[in-house]
Amino acid sequence: MGAINLVLADKDDDFLNKISKYIIDKRLGFSVAVFTDKDALLEYLQEDVVDILLIDETFADHEYIVHANAKSVILMTTKNNFIYPGFHSIKKFQKSENFLQEMTDIFYGKDSAENINIEKEVKERDIRDTSETKVVGFYSPTGGSGNTSIALAFAASAANDGGNSFYINLEKFNSSFVFFTSEKIILPEDVEDIVGNDDFYSHEKINIISDKDKKTGIGFFPFSFNDEKNLRYLKDLIKIIKDSNLYKYITIDASRDNYFNEEIIEICNKLFVTVNETSFSGKKTNLFLNTLVTDKTHLILNKKDVVQQEEKTFEDIFEYTCEIPYIPILSQLTDLLSIASKFERYTSQMKSIL
Repeated sequence: MGAINLVLADKDDDFLNKISKYIIDKRLGFSVAVFTDKDALLEYLQEDVVDILLIDETFADHEYIVHANAKSVILMTTKNNFIYPGFHSIKKFQKSENFLQEMTDIFYGKDSAENINIEKEVKERDIRDTSETKVVGFYSPTGGSGNTSIALAFAASAANDGGNSFYINLEKFNSSFVFFTSEKIILPEDVEDIVGNDDFYSHEKINIISDKDKKTGIGFFPFSFNDEKNLRYLKDLIKIIKDSNLYKYITIDASRDNYFNEEIIEICNKLFVTVNETSFSGKKTNLFLNTLVTDKTHLILNKKDVVQQEEKTFEDIFEYTCEIPYIPILSQLTDLLSIASKFERYTSQMKSIL
């Protein structure tokens, strides 16, 4: 299940900052956007359907609220016994934990099996999830190795199990848009402006210059790093994602054509190098391992047994993190969830070493 798209709308900056930070910090599966400007909110709602719109009862008029493009509209109020016909409401100024519990009770239904016990979930996450966002790199020295399919499958798997996943494509010819669609147009100057703008919190920056795939919940940038201007801000953008606390995993998909170097490897918690058992793959991989390899590097053998035995080069040299057989149907698939299901066993192996 992808992240729940939650929008908060109020003119009270202090309240919005407090409640949005609480929700983001607890990593309970919500993607949060905040608005203090009515026109900006309307533009946002016109682009996509949000899951939950939490809006102050004085922020907009009746027609605005009734026709808001949201699955669930919940009004926030400071009044006692507030009733707005046809809509649920929440008292604004209460403990953040209670505020969020009331919201999930309304959205899911109080007795629904999907509903979250906020107090229990927060305590469990505080125990099991104290680490920062993990950056996982996927790289192949040769084309056609299946590196992008594996990286996308990993990102989808991480998103599916509640990991809240962000995918960054560094291929020279970005193939992300085969799988993801976006109506956002982000120009290099937009990236430059937002990276250097100290008026926004990290999570607000990410909401402005990134998008989220509707089907999988994976976050991504709707622009290419093939532009040198965008590439210049790659490290800054990764830091912004990590600081936003919105995502547990950042997946970086890099190819032989692009800008994969010591700086990017340094950012990664783990680096998976995708290889095939061919002479060409062996030579290119050996060159890479001799120059950039670190103790965080792990090899993935993809398309196992697709070549003749005498052409194999790695079997007596390296120990693989996982060995993936050749999957003929894979090249015909453009549905990311179908691709992820083919790799489910192997992405589980990868996650086990993070």
